[in-house]
Amino acid sequence: MQDSETTPQSASAPLKLAISGGTLGIAAPLPQNGQVGVTYSYQANAQGGVPPYTWSTIDNTAPPAGLTLSSSGALTGTPTAAGNVSFQLQVADSNNHSFSQNVSITIAAAGTPLPDGSYSFSFSGVGPKGAVAFNGSFLMQSQQVTIGYYDETIGTSGAQTNQLLKSGSVMIGANGLGQLTLQLADSSTVTFALAAPASITTEGNDTNVRIIEFDDKTGSGTRGSGVLKTSSLGDTSSITGNYAFSLAGVDGSQNPIAIAGSFKADGAGNITGFAADINDNGASRAKQDSPAPMR
Repeated sequence: MQDSETTPQSASAPLKLAISGGTLGIAAPLPQNGQVGVTYSYQANAQGGVPPYTWSTIDNTAPPAGLTLSSSGALTGTPTAAGNVSFQLQVADSNNHSFSQNVSITIAAAGTPLPDGSYSFSFSGVGPKGAVAFNGSFLMQSQQVTIGYYDETIGTSGAQTNQLLKSGSVMIGANGLGQLTLQLADSSTVTFALAAPASITTEGNDTNVRIIEFDDKTGSGTRGSGVLKTSSLGDTSSITGNYAFSLAGVDGSQNPIAIAGSFKADGAGNITGFAADINDNGASRAKQDSPAPMR
């Protein structure tokens, strides 16, 4: 700015502009259901408006007992009472605009939790690219997956994906029905419905927990079933003697394949005398291996 009637002068000052990202709102997904006694964690996200955002509950409403909402939108804690709770979740932006939405969370009654320890799982089904098969294992503590791995084979090409599990959780209802969620290293998730029989809590049990994938809500996703079992990773002393096995499924070209064989385990984690006969779409072959450690 200059004054033409006096000695030319100029002045400057910082100009701060608030750039809006559109209408303020709460982005999906909304909070998921929880269970009494199981650690709960959810991060709310906003869309539109001008960040930073501030989160709160309004109209004298509150989240389920045992959960607290931080100003950054983190809803965390351990639910202490079963039931369905509705509350008004509000987000406000730096321009003092606000948006609220009614949120409902169902807290299931506490069921018999899966015991802490190691688990292995296998699954087969069909997906958008053909047959799907995957397996893996994980360690669980207080219904939370702490470490594990995931191997997947999918489609006609037999493409394989191997990655670590980032996290996960299990919720078991009073009727033994529940849900297992696994978060992969690439941040994608796989969710199963499961049915845990009472015998799962018996020490040294060999119980099968049936799992069914139910991520598919459109009819075009992955569908199938499998088994979750407690396992003794690193303890092979009870695996000794001669074993026979058989497998049936499809190969990478979607052709039928069957395998039958036998091996001997020495109780120290080593396999000897491995032999198998393979029939791949009518073509037969035999396979033998040298001694190898169990994995």
